[in-house]
Amino acid sequence: RESVEASIGKEDYLPLNSCIAANLPMILGGFTIALGCNGRADCELSASYLGYASVTEYMLGNLFVCGVQIPLTWILMFPLMLRSTSLVTRAMS
Repeated sequence: RESVEASIGKEDYLPLNSCIAANLPMILGGFTIALGCNGRADCELSASYLGYASVTEYMLGNLFVCGVQIPLTWILMFPLMLRSTSLVTRAMS
């Protein structure tokens, strides 16, 4: 057990750079969809369909969601899930 922990680390720890690397494809995919106007040729149509008053408001909203909200949520979720799984495992044993 000690040799495995020495080579790959404990089961309840994941470095921040690994969390970012694991979520980078999803973050970049979100930006691609958002900046590509959800696959529509007309960004105004996409903005009005989603309830935005203008394309600028639509882009700023997507920038916040894809650039701040989604990365923070998903990057922090993995270490929290690992930690809670470890706590539950210790409590059950």
